[in-house]
Amino acid sequence: MPKRPPLEDQDRSFKRQKVDPKGIARGPRIPPEKITSSAQLSKLLTFQQDDVSRSRHGIQSLKVFLDSILYPPKTNAAPNDDHGIPGKKKILADFLAFEGNKVAKEDPDRITFLENLFKTIACASENRWDDVFAAGIAVVALLLKTIASDLQLEQYGQLLCKIVLRRDVLQLVQRGLSLPKKQEFIVSPCLRLLTEVVSCGNEGISARFYKMKDYAFEVNVISRILAMRPDEKSRLEDKPSLRSNAVKFLLANLKYQTLGAKIDILRQRNLFTALFDNLAYDSLAMVAEVLNVVKQHVFQDTGVSKELKQSTLTQNALANILRIAKTAPTEIDEEARKTVPLGAKPTGLIARNFLQDVCTNPRLGLSRRYAGWYPPDTLRPSEKDEKVVKEGAFAPIDMGLDSVGWYNDYQDSVHVRNGPLSIFLQTLRPWANEYERELLLAVFRTHPELVADYFFKKTGFGFAPKLTSTWIGFSTVLFETVQLSPPRYFGAAKDSWGDVPPPVSIAIESILPGPLGQNRALARSLLSDSELISFFAIRILIVGLVKLRKVLQLFDEAGSSKRRSTSSGGKASRLWQEGSDRLAKEFRLRAPTMKEVLTACRRIDASKPLQREAVTRLLRLYYEVLPKVALAEKFDLSMPLTTALASFESADGSEDNMSDWSGRTDTETRQLEKMTLEHLLVATQYAFGMQWFKKPGAPGLSPFAMLFRIESRGQSNSTNADRQRDGAQKSDDIRSLLKRLLTNKFILQNETPTSPFVPLIAGLKLFPENMDELLAFLDECCARVVQKPIKYEDDLEELRLEESGRDPKGETSSVKPVSNFVLAVLAQYEFIIKMQSERAKDITRWVLSLLQLLRHIGEDKVILARIKDLLSETAVSTSNLDGHSLKEIIEEDVDLDEEQIEKILQQETEREARDAELAKQPTKPLAADGQGPKPVDYEAIFKSMQPDSGEKTSYGILAKTTPADFDGVIEDGPLEEIIKCLYAPEKAIRKQAVAKLYNLNDQIRDSTHPDAYQISLLLNEILNTIARRPSDYSIDKIPLPHVVTAFAISALKVLTDPMHPMYPKLNDYLTRRPVWAVSRILSYWSDKIIAEEPADDGTERAVYGRDMGDDILVSTNGRQTELLWLLDMLFQSIQSSADAEIFRKCGTWEKLLALWTGPDSSVGPVNTSEYGFGRLTAVREAIVKILVRASWVKGAQATLAARFGVLAWLEERIAERDLEEGLVRKMGREFWKRCGGGQGEGRMEVWEGAMKRLIGE
Repeated sequence: MPKRPPLEDQDRSFKRQKVDPKGIARGPRIPPEKITSSAQLSKLLTFQQDDVSRSRHGIQSLKVFLDSILYPPKTNAAPNDDHGIPGKKKILADFLAFEGNKVAKEDPDRITFLENLFKTIACASENRWDDVFAAGIAVVALLLKTIASDLQLEQYGQLLCKIVLRRDVLQLVQRGLSLPKKQEFIVSPCLRLLTEVVSCGNEGISARFYKMKDYAFEVNVISRILAMRPDEKSRLEDKPSLRSNAVKFLLANLKYQTLGAKIDILRQRNLFTALFDNLAYDSLAMVAEVLNVVKQHVFQDTGVSKELKQSTLTQNALANILRIAKTAPTEIDEEARKTVPLGAKPTGLIARNFLQDVCTNPRLGLSRRYAGWYPPDTLRPSEKDEKVVKEGAFAPIDMGLDSVGWYNDYQDSVHVRNGPLSIFLQTLRPWANEYERELLLAVFRTHPELVADYFFKKTGFGFAPKLTSTWIGFSTVLFETVQLSPPRYFGAAKDSWGDVPPPVSIAIESILPGPLGQNRALARSLLSDSELISFFAIRILIVGLVKLRKVLQLFDEAGSSKRRSTSSGGKASRLWQEGSDRLAKEFRLRAPTMKEVLTACRRIDASKPLQREAVTRLLRLYYEVLPKVALAEKFDLSMPLTTALASFESADGSEDNMSDWSGRTDTETRQLEKMTLEHLLVATQYAFGMQWFKKPGAPGLSPFAMLFRIESRGQSNSTNADRQRDGAQKSDDIRSLLKRLLTNKFILQNETPTSPFVPLIAGLKLFPENMDELLAFLDECCARVVQKPIKYEDDLEELRLEESGRDPKGETSSVKPVSNFVLAVLAQYEFIIKMQSERAKDITRWVLSLLQLLRHIGEDKVILARIKDLLSETAVSTSNLDGHSLKEIIEEDVDLDEEQIEKILQQETEREARDAELAKQPTKPLAADGQGPKPVDYEAIFKSMQPDSGEKTSYGILAKTTPADFDGVIEDGPLEEIIKCLYAPEKAIRKQAVAKLYNLNDQIRDSTHPDAYQISLLLNEILNTIARRPSDYSIDKIPLPHVVTAFAISALKVLTDPMHPMYPKLNDYLTRRPVWAVSRILSYWSDKIIAEEPADDGTERAVYGRDMGDDILVSTNGRQTELLWLLDMLFQSIQSSADAEIFRKCGTWEKLLALWTGPDSSVGPVNTSEYGFGRLTAVREAIVKILVRASWVKGAQATLAARFGVLAWLEERIAERDLEEGLVRKMGREFWKRCGGGQGEGRMEVWEGAMKRLIGE
């Protein structure tokens, strides 16, 4: 049955209208219009309460219009097009001006602007048109952002912000913020709108905004939103989330709010708790922005108190930032680099810098200024403590440091000012993560008081010697902690020492931390079966002893300072002395005993020079720093010293080859053996009962004789330089040690002006082929004197009485001295002549020469002549068939004339004088290779590096060399001399050289030389380069640039050595083209070697520098070999002003100066050339030589000084202390003098001030 039709006047709306549950306003969707005029825009935004579709349409049209201005497409319209960006901005400006004119006509008490838009938003909110409301709020935020991008529209932006800050509008925004997370499409636009209002940059707007904080900044609402974690998808895709918008809103307030408002925000701890607790779930870009803003606008803001700064970062916040620092990337990959702005840093690096800054910089507020090794409040002593220092500690009962009330209160805990840092450090796992270890050490470096606190609390880790990854990591932490320097004045004050030393219980934790002393862990590690564990124990003991010595020296310095400065300084000085004794005692309790160290020393295999050097250094340090501990254990060092001497001699005579599986070369082994010998020699000066003349067994020599052999062969030069390592006192060289032994044991007399040691060592050098036989005889004679010195004194007295003709009971007259050694020779001679005849003859000749030399220095001539006669009588009286021949040798004597004697003695005397002069010079630390500084004649060095003008070249080679001896031309070097003739000043010489090269090239194919093809190719390209040069630069008119000849000679050396790392690159270059571009040779090879990987980086080889000093025989790899080859070529290339111009055009000077600070120059072999520029690597020494030669070249001087700032570069070398100061100042003077500086010539006067600073005027 059909329904009845409704009556015409009857309304069918009996039911309540159904509301859309999603808050979507009903009505048709109208596509947005393209805005072409301001009138059209005003019409679209007209408020229509009954037509929601038109309202939505107008808002969407405005959004599309604003998007086209802010985010234009890549292909834009013409600038004068109405539809381009300028045209659209004009439409927007006209629209805003129209709305602004309407404001002027309204009631001034009620500001209205864009009234239709805000009416639409209010209507949408009232009718629950959520999509229209969200779109309206979003378009207002977008409009503010667009206005902010154009300064001409600034007034409208401020007006719009005032409208937004009206109470009725903020109530709408507040209602949107309070919605749940499922309505994120409404909450996010509200947050963006408030963020744009705060970010307008106007202080008045910001202040007005915070006054309305009950509506605009409700803390509970913002905290709730900050606690909403974004989902994984939005985080990875870096899409805006509800939390990210809230974070940006909070950061905008921190950046743009006034100081008072910012402080009020910082007091809301729940805001920052929510911010940092979920920071690890944000995108990397958001994390970087948060850390940068908090650091810049909170921690670096001096108006914010330290308490607020500390409350901002809780322990959870620090833990979350640490998590980001460990997991976020610290480098930008290639794909991301295309989209990342220039200069942007990776998030991981930003997090690491943030943590390190806030944990180490007291100015940022989280950490407080440290008190060093003094606990808080101990630097402000009480009246009782002051009385102790002034009078009470020593009267009537001297209790010393025990009378200081607080001194013994820190045995297992300590109060620190940096409580938050102390708690945070306990959460780190530095043994498992490298960055956490670096952070821990950075905090220890700036806050030394936290070291003791950290190890007092770190009791859960037992340092048992077990080779695990955890043990290795924790060992690294301990080792690097011990390496840290003690704080200045131990933290007492900026410029003075405290009256009382720091507590020993705190100081010892920085020298030898507690875990090393628990259950004698360090001693057990030293004697462990694991080589790695044992070696670690040795190394950390060495570092600890070095630091202990330094601290004890500072204690002594503090005591001396107190003694001089105050009236009660003597009492304070005694307190410091007592503190020093307590510290050494505490170290002894934690360190292994001397017996355990000696056991470890015996267990080291002789085939392991690195371990032997380390354990002997430890032995030496025990004798130097803890002599009571070392001397308590009786130990004869003669056997270890004999072994070290034998190893040193064998290593010093070996060649530079690979010595063991570890890749250590013989050069490195020699250095280790030298250092081992040095350590033992220093230790013998402290040890009691050292048996210098004890032989390890026949037919060996005693340690004394082995030292004598080293000295006589000149091997001790490498150990006679400065020996101050690890802050130790300067030890005697071998010569001084031998002289002292011979004198103290009454073997040689010490009354003559010239020591008899001089003729003794000089006589040995006269017979180098019989050195071992003579040393064995010398060793036996010295041992006899040491055993019975009185016997030989009596023998000498009898000889004197016999010569004087007096009765033995009478008194003898005053005579010249005679060494007991000569009497021992006389006594042992009868046993020598019973041996092989040749050996007896050699010894006889040496004894005769020794007698003659001793007579020349002032020993008694009569006694020496009588001894010679007795030797002759012994040769005849002894039963030996060769006795008469020995007598003939004695009677003939060794004919040394006076001139020869003077020359022999003068050489040794001059050497002693040089050693004495070196001993007076200030001692400097040794380099790692054991080489020390030596006097340098810089003037001679500069003169030796003058450019080769061609006048010194041997042109006779052109006439001597023929094509028939081609192999000899290559192997013996004449081919290099022929190439050098190409830059000769004379035209005829150059033409002859070209003709000779043509002849050699024609005959090369018939040669059997294995490198004939490559050398032919090289000669062809040299000749083609000469032939194709422009007419104005032909060989007939000007010499060939030195760049070409230097490259050709350097290439020739490589082509004859297929194992050279440059061999592949050079062959590739020669096959590229038949002619060389002269102006590009330097730039090509500089880029090829410096900027690219080496062709072979794993080859250990010997490098021979040519014309840059003596041969440099060092171990290096492919990278270093290529660099030295390049620098050698550059050194030979810079000879004239034409070469200097090529250097300038190729940018060689910039690369050369930059190479100094690069990683390749600070590693590699140490140059052993004769110039002695100090502790320089071969690369750096080569750079210095190039600069020295450039100071002679006209054009290069001014270019380096004026264009490339070589004077400032030299100043930096003094500041960095990576080049000898004397050499730097000499180079500065030479550049200044040869550039015309100081004479008012040209632009060089601009650098006069820099030059005066450089040379110290």
